[in-house]
Amino acid sequence: MLDRHGKVGILINNAGLSIGDQRAEMLSESAMGAMLSVNLKGTVKCVRAPAPAMAKNGGGVITNTASILAGSPLPVAAAYAASEAGVIAFTQAWSRELGPSGMRVNVIAPGFIETLMNRSPPPRLAQTLVARAPRGAWAGHRKSRLCTSFPPPARRPSSMGR
Repeated sequence: MLDRHGKVGILINNAGLSIGDQRAEMLSESAMGAMLSVNLKGTVKCVRAPAPAMAKNGGGVITNTASILAGSPLPVAAAYAASEAGVIAFTQAWSRELGPSGMRVNVIAPGFIETLMNRSPPPRLAQTLVARAPRGAWAGHRKSRLCTSFPPPARRPSSMGR
């Protein structure tokens, strides 16, 4: 990426994976490993790649996407919630580590966004998610783009971590 474009000023990390029923007796090692690999390790790899060049060029903005479940997990999504909580922890640490070099590292944790991954949840889970949603409904993927296009905290030079 750096060889091709020469400079990176903005990174928006927006990938996530949730697999199946994650209750203690149902969670498989392979499902947990896949979620940790995509959600947590993927975020680390994506930040680690351009961060040195961004710092060398005087700074930049990194926005990571986590999930509202990181702070309010559901039993059927325990591993997903744990992996997303890790994204928040890394982001907060990176904001302190990379801030002195002119970088802003923030995380957004949107509510429930309708995606291909979660389009047809079991009815009981869907009811729980809707009940937790601030407006009593899931946001469509088009509305979620507004969060990542210009998240308000990322616009403030002094914002760090969240």
